[in-house]
Amino acid sequence: DLELEAAFGTFVEALMDRDDITLLRRVLMFATGSPLLPQMKIGLVLDTEASRAALPAAHLCDATISVPKSCLSRLDIAFLDSMDASGITVGSGDRLKAAVTKELDENLNRFRILSPNRRTCPKCGVAIEKLDDKDCNHIECHCGIHFCYLCGYSNTSQRGVYAHMTQFHGGFGEG
Repeated sequence: DLELEAAFGTFVEALMDRDDITLLRRVLMFATGSPLLPQMKIGLVLDTEASRAALPAAHLCDATISVPKSCLSRLDIAFLDSMDASGITVGSGDRLKAAVTKELDENLNRFRILSPNRRTCPKCGVAIEKLDDKDCNHIECHCGIHFCYLCGYSNTSQRGVYAHMTQFHGGFGEG
């Protein structure tokens, strides 16, 4: 749908204009179904070296990629800002916002379906996936909580999680 594509492009451009790089990276990740920020055309081209350099890499902890599942919560404000900037009326803007949000939700769900090994942080809800089953099952989320990848047991210290994994899973690796 060209109208949706145009609205999405306007929305992403508004995020770039505002330097809201964190939300931009998350939106692009979910819109493309990719766990890493795409360096390719998606409604617009991230065409300057400066803009590419300013985009942070996906949060990597050893071989663990963390993707915030709550990224859609800030879309309302950003979308309204982009509507104001582009002169979209409230009525058509509401329809476009609903369509974009639905599209992003569907992509987020597809992304989850494609990654059955995904876990969710028990504290903040970030979606986390290990790239290698042989990696350690201790996960430290960006929110500061430590948890067991196998069962979700959480603790404020890594020591507590390692003690749990030793007692209940027989070690730190694949269990």
